[in-house]
Amino acid sequence: MYEMRPLPGCLSVGSNNSQVRRFRNSGNGVLNEIMVVVNTRKITLTIDSVEVTVPQGTTVFQAARGAGIDIPHLCYEPELDLSPTAACRLCVVEVEGAAAPPASCACPVVEGMVVRTDSEALREIRQTVIELLLSDHPHDCATCDEFGQCKLEHYAYALGIREKCEAADLVEVRCEPDAPMMGYDRSKCILCGRCVAVCQ
Repeated sequence: MYEMRPLPGCLSVGSNNSQVRRFRNSGNGVLNEIMVVVNTRKITLTIDSVEVTVPQGTTVFQAARGAGIDIPHLCYEPELDLSPTAACRLCVVEVEGAAAPPASCACPVVEGMVVRTDSEALREIRQTVIELLLSDHPHDCATCDEFGQCKLEHYAYALGIREKCEAADLVEVRCEPDAPMMGYDRSKCILCGRCVAVCQ
């Protein structure tokens, strides 16, 4: 049995607005005392004219999501508790003073940051990303198992991509079970990297 409990009066304020918490854990009958530093510094930024305050280390994507602001995304899935890869580039945002739109899932917040999640330039970037993905993707949405709940399909419609874009020569591949709990259909891969991250 493993037990961790805070010691009485263990909370103290350290430098940089951090809290130092002392814990005592017991395992195999041995008592050990450990210290955990918890960063409590808050960062205030503006997202789409909304002032948001979040803990230091939060990403722009997380801050926006916490404020109820949706940013399109394909590769990052917060529910899976995986580190963001910024692979799809669909979650790019405009940051005042930045040379180029960063991927919000991998961009940490900074005090005073001003962020825009929607603009004509961002929509053009996202349209290009979706069009490139669709150019190498089977156009069988109506018969696909994910029809109606596919994010790629959702964003294609949301961004006004109605016409079938010029498709590359598709290589026909079979769907094979690469792992006991997952089937990987290579023909529909959008290189999001989720399956690799989950398996690792």
